[in-house]
Amino acid sequence: MARPCSICSHPKREEIDAALVCGASLRDIARQYATGKDALARHQKHVAGQLAQAETERAAGNQAQGRSLLERLAGLETEARLILEGAKADGDKITSLKALEALRRTMETVAKYSPVSLQLPRVGSAQETAKAMAHVVEAAAQGKITPQEGQALGGLLELNRKAIETSELEQRLARLEAVAGVQN
Repeated sequence: MARPCSICSHPKREEIDAALVCGASLRDIARQYATGKDALARHQKHVAGQLAQAETERAAGNQAQGRSLLERLAGLETEARLILEGAKADGDKITSLKALEALRRTMETVAKYSPVSLQLPRVGSAQETAKAMAHVVEAAAQGKITPQEGQALGGLLELNRKAIETSELEQRLARLEAVAGVQN
């Protein structure tokens, strides 16, 4: 039986999650919150899942549950911007650079888990999948989505095409076996 995650029950879990999301090193987080690097590494999977779930819930309009982690990310972004502004005003280049790095990591994390907004045509056959793929390529070429988003969507469409193709082949094989009188 698997042990429960020690970080999930940690009294400062929200702070730990925020630090993980911002890309702080596991060693630094472990030292700050008196926990183990290995436990943090295992817990990262929970944070990734939580981010994806939060974004899905937010996109679906279930804002009550989806807000917490995304709001914390927004709060971290705001805090990093304020630190950056203060450091610039004070002429503190080291703090400015650290704030910029924290801001970059936060924005990268938000971008990584944000949904792609692209209207695709209906996909119920291999031919329709090809049309959807063409739509994705066109959207990437026009700058509506990034090449990375296009590649991810293309991968999903390819998985869908394979599933459709497999199902169609199974149906064709079953019809051929029926005509030939072959028993399964």
